[in-house]
Amino acid sequence: MAVQAARAKIESLKGAINDMRMKTAMAEMNEMAAGMIGSLGGSGDTLNRLHEMVEEERNRAAGRARVARDALDLSEIDLKEAELNALADQALADFAAAEGIRLDDGTAEASEPPQRSMGARPASEGESA
Repeated sequence: MAVQAARAKIESLKGAINDMRMKTAMAEMNEMAAGMIGSLGGSGDTLNRLHEMVEEERNRAAGRARVARDALDLSEIDLKEAELNALADQALADFAAAEGIRLDDGTAEASEPPQRSMGARPASEGESA
């Protein structure tokens, strides 16, 4: 549960960061395009140069994203998830032992009629409802 929430938060942050970078890059490209009009030869040269700048920035951003992803250490999150699963298994085993339930191969069977501490007690033959 916590791992899924953390991963969802990480994905959300990745999207927000990518959106921010894209908008920043678009603003920079528009500023460059505005400054380039008339400074180079014809409009074809200006568009080609702008295309080169966009591709260069895209490649740089993709590289930074790969480095950031590779630097992200998920081993601690995986360790915490394993710890929580072990605690859940232990709690289930403790409960089963307290209730007289035998847990084998993922199936639960009562070895003898258990002395239950939870739930409704069945009415015996001598009791009236």
